[in-house]
Amino acid sequence: MGVQEWLNGLLHKRKIPSNNAIYSYIKNKKPVKSSGWNEYNKTDVRIAVVQMKARLYKHWKLYVDQICFYAEEASRHKVQLLVFPANNSLQLMSLHPLYRKNSQEIHLVIQDMAWYMEDFVIRVYGGMAKAFGIYIVAGSYFVRGHDQELYNRAYLFGPTGALIGTQEKMELTSIEEVWGIHRGKKVHTYETPIGCISMVIGTDEMCFEAYRTAHFQGAEIVTLLTADEEEGSIFRQIEGLWARVQENRICGVRSTLVGDIGPFSYTGKSAIYAPISITPQEDGVLAAAQRSDQDVQLIKSINLVEMQDKVDERYIPKDYNVELYKKYFPIIYPENKN
Repeated sequence: MGVQEWLNGLLHKRKIPSNNAIYSYIKNKKPVKSSGWNEYNKTDVRIAVVQMKARLYKHWKLYVDQICFYAEEASRHKVQLLVFPANNSLQLMSLHPLYRKNSQEIHLVIQDMAWYMEDFVIRVYGGMAKAFGIYIVAGSYFVRGHDQELYNRAYLFGPTGALIGTQEKMELTSIEEVWGIHRGKKVHTYETPIGCISMVIGTDEMCFEAYRTAHFQGAEIVTLLTADEEEGSIFRQIEGLWARVQENRICGVRSTLVGDIGPFSYTGKSAIYAPISITPQEDGVLAAAQRSDQDVQLIKSINLVEMQDKVDERYIPKDYNVELYKKYFPIIYPENKN
């Protein structure tokens, strides 16, 4: 029997919690809907971003308990958008019978769990979004696509619990290539009552094109989901999301996974960035974590209408050579798009 056949057999023997089981568990916690869940106004969009301390969970209920903790805090502050970090599925590795810390078989664990991880994410975060009445960017997970290949995929859920959309990571790390992760091929944006949202994962942060494409597609809020093994200096932060926010006049939300998990050690600081002209200190920062080794939840409001007004005042679209862009990027610039 080959390794893949054995892994598939292992999968069939494992019970995945049903949708009803997960939602009932969440409801038993008596969640209170965010009072901002049906009061959508782009002049006051409340965003919560999680800096998540990495943990290995011995049961799916313990994982749900932790996610509920963040959602409850967000709900108390009338949050409308809650953002989680990248590589969230690593926290569930210990549920797999093959998992051993520092083992060479971790890639086999990830590859096997990917067969059912998407169903688990949809059940947990869809249920959470519905219970608390908030939009949730669930972070990213290693999952199987329709082509059965492996992807690092992020998810956006609406307050009804429905899956609004996904985004695959495009620029892979060396270890992701070794694991057999496939590249995403397109930047997606999703229109919602609280703004047009796009998701960027990990090393895609350093790609100017991802943000510019999202901006051209109408993105107002871009969420960056990270799990960095090297702590970035202030200069790297400026080179990454902060700079992309200033270039494209968008709101940038950075969510980080931090701490040691298995053979990995992650660091970084969550933050919420905006164009310099609408931040109180004129530094482009609405909120930023002070430490890179602990759980933090940052909550801040942003006026997207004011942000757009500043874009109209100071950002000059006539500088773009749109005809050239249409020629080389027809997907982004269809002929009927101005």
